[in-house]
Amino acid sequence: MTRMNTLAALAAMALVVTSCGKDVIIDVDSLPAGNAAGVAASGTFDFNEVISSSDCPATAAGVTLPVETDTWTSTATLLQDEGYLKMDLAGGSGRPGFAMDGGIFWHGNFRLGGTYYYSGSSVTFINLMDGRFTEGVDGFEGTTTIRVQATDSTDCELTVEFTGTRR
Repeated sequence: MTRMNTLAALAAMALVVTSCGKDVIIDVDSLPAGNAAGVAASGTFDFNEVISSSDCPATAAGVTLPVETDTWTSTATLLQDEGYLKMDLAGGSGRPGFAMDGGIFWHGNFRLGGTYYYSGSSVTFINLMDGRFTEGVDGFEGTTTIRVQATDSTDCELTVEFTGTRR
């Protein structure tokens, strides 16, 4: 994929995310690899998240949902294989462990997606993470949009600001 095609694909995905209505599900299962080279982003990071906005109710299908200013902390293990990037998040405060994957690009930006479930499958969190590496590859930061859907008809979004620091 040429750089122009990659940029066009990213722009199209960004339009879907920023213009989606509540009846459109964010597709996080087919995010493309990027155009980065090497494995330098691989490693273990302290991972911190803060809920910056939410239009969610206090609970969904009996599960307490995060509210603005809630924080989550965990450990993120990143695996880079050229343009492919995978993040395994260990279970931590406020969130179960789960994995996201997608692409990392030559300029240090990345886009990852993944889904996790609370209470079996009664509450689904669909995650789309956009970030960038800082300090070379010793840290990263960005924003995750999380769509929350539940069997009780809850359908809402959280915006989460995150940082990671290499251990």
